[in-house]
Amino acid sequence: MRRMRLIILVLAIGSAVMAGIMAKGMMGGKSKTEVVEVNKVPMSEILVAAKDLAMGERLATGNVRWREWPKANVADSMITKDEMPDAIDKLQTARARLPLFDGEPIVEKKLCPASALLRQIG
Repeated sequence: MRRMRLIILVLAIGSAVMAGIMAKGMMGGKSKTEVVEVNKVPMSEILVAAKDLAMGERLATGNVRWREWPKANVADSMITKDEMPDAIDKLQTARARLPLFDGEPIVEKKLCPASALLRQIG
């Protein structure tokens, strides 16, 4: 019986050593470095709503901001920083003709300029 215990003990120690070697090989092995090529998309800055704007709400400074947008997806109706760099200042008196949602691009068709409101009132 003593011989059988000795054989089992040797097998258990051998199994533990093999498990340790295998675990070390999985954990501490050299990792392969992959090279990933990133395609940079040309971007343009467009004017977007900085928060949800209700119909008739003014486009004050805190309500709009510039945001990077893929140049290929910029529509002609969007207000870009290249074409109108002072748009935030110019449009402070304009109001939203329709509701605008946070992050939505601002297009001139959805705006009602202050001068148009004055003509309707007067």
